[in-house]
This record gives sequence, structure tokens and C-alpha cells, in this order.
Amino acid sequence: MIPRRLFDADHEMFRDAVRRFLTREIAPHHAEWEDAGRVTRDVWRAAGKAGLLCPSVAQEYGGAGCDYLYSVVVVEEMARLGLTGPGFSIHSEMVAAYIEKFGTEAQKRHWLPRMVAGEVIGALGITEPDAGSDVRGVRTTIRREGEEFVIRGQKTYISNGQLCDFVVLVGEEEKKARTQELGLGEVIRKLRQDFSVKEPILKDRLLRDIGQKLSE
Repeated sequence: MIPRRLFDADHEMFRDAVRRFLTREIAPHHAEWEDAGRVTRDVWRAAGKAGLLCPSVAQEYGGAGCDYLYSVVVVEEMARLGLTGPGFSIHSEMVAAYIEKFGTEAQKRHWLPRMVAGEVIGALGITEPDAGSDVRGVRTTIRREGEEFVIRGQKTYISNGQLCDFVVLVGEEEKKARTQELGLGEVIRKLRQDFSVKEPILKDRLLRDIGQKLSE
């Protein structure tokens, strides 16, 4: 077997803590949660307290400022136990990363500390009924009206969608031609701090996934 030299002693110490947490807090309830199609919010807060969420977020925003391998450890240990959720990796490695890289300073300070603590849950809105996860094929449109954005479209199979407090949403501005490139800066630049909308975002019935039963 080829030896693994990616991880140092600190990573392995973290791995032991992650494994204990998953074995104690998630594995005993996993079958029950799969039947229900969702996990409890309590386990998110517990994961935040244990340091499993957003470990690479900078210390100034409440994170530990760790290297990416700490996140890899969490993914590996969940896979080792066959856990299909919670959707920690979407929350930590995609949503938080977009906010930290593209969000305003106010948005970073508003969202990131609470994401690290598991107090709020982030989702990424890409997949659509017709386009799948092909970002170039999304049909959701965004139109600016004064200081607000009007969003029209449908999303499906959104990881963390049933529990999320906010969504980083992929759409296309109506005025732009379909041939133009979509920029992540455009996707996230108007992330609302209070997640308020003029019309409610409808969370439809829980979809029964074949594999990742706790992803929604």
C-alpha cells in the first residue's frame, strides 16, 4: 500500500475528534434521519461547537483558519461511516467559501461566524429541473428593480434546501445575452443580510433521493 503523507499529527488528532463526534452524535441516528429525510438542527450546532464546520474560514470571521486538509478529514470520516448527511461539505466548502471570497465585508461578518457555529445553514442553488447541474443551462432569471432583485425560476435537489437559512443562488440577469459568461461575483454580490423577500421562497415537498438521502 502506498503510504499517505498528506496529513500531519495535528490532522490526525483532529481526525480522532471527528470520528468520535460522528460515532456518538450522528451514526446512532442516521437510519432514523434517513427515513425522515432530514437531520435535526441540534446536530449542526453540536458540529459547530466541535469544530467540524468551516474549519478553513479565517479567524477574523470566527473560523479556525486551518488548511483545506481539515475539511478533507471531515469528508473522509463521514464516508468511512457511510453517512449520507448532514450536508456539512456544501455548507463549509462551497457556500462559506463563496461568501468569504466574493461577499462584502458586512456579509462576511454577518454570515460566517454563525455558519462556523452551526447557528445558520447555507445552501447552494444551482440544480434545476431542466438544466440539471449544468450552470450554462440555468433558466432562473434575476431582474433588478431599484434596490431589490426579482428572481424567477425553479431549483431542485438543493443540498441543505429543507433546513437552510439562506441560499447562494445561481441565475442569469435578464438583460444579459445567453452567450455571455456567468460570473460568481454576479451570483453572490446581492446576498441579502436578512434573507428577506417580497414573496416567499417556496420549499416544496421533500424529495426522496436514491443515494444521498440526507442531502436535502
